[in-house]
Amino acid sequence: ARFVEGEFCFMTGIQAGQKPLPKRLLVGRPFEMAMNRLVPLLVGAVREEDHSTRQGLFAEVEASVQSETRKAKFSILPHRTLVAVTVPALMRAAESFDRLDATANSARLAIALRQYKRDHGEYPGQLEPLVPGYVDALPQDPFDGQTFRYRRDGDGFLLYSIGRDRTDDGGAPTQNRSGDLPWRAAR
Repeated sequence: ARFVEGEFCFMTGIQAGQKPLPKRLLVGRPFEMAMNRLVPLLVGAVREEDHSTRQGLFAEVEASVQSETRKAKFSILPHRTLVAVTVPALMRAAESFDRLDATANSARLAIALRQYKRDHGEYPGQLEPLVPGYVDALPQDPFDGQTFRYRRDGDGFLLYSIGRDRTDDGGAPTQNRSGDLPWRAAR
């Protein structure tokens, strides 16, 4: 949520006359008025910890962006374009944060799994034995709020997040950035 608030402060500074954008884009302040309506919705969505609620709030933000860009008084092309580009970019930034969060938590779990194997001679059958000796609590997959997926795989393991597309592909890597985020250890 801090990055969204920071972006809001940046945009407020722009509107206060710091001029990184041509002044003609801000005449009449339709961009400012639209962003004043949209950014609090986006901040609320980013702050929401419950994944399914957050996704619903993101859908509301997307619908609000569409509504703002259709308003008659907001028909000046530069203003419409700024809102249509800025808010989705902030939403992509929030999704990137979720991806980084998933990657960091996967790394923490992978380290805990290695330590468990060092102490017990093999990887656990599930993640629960890691608590409390190796991690304080099992982190949730930021994309669905569930525990990270894990299974032993021969002498190694497969640990993964379901990724941005929120579809469990069994840990299979995908060509795009929206699929599962696997962490595989051969042994």
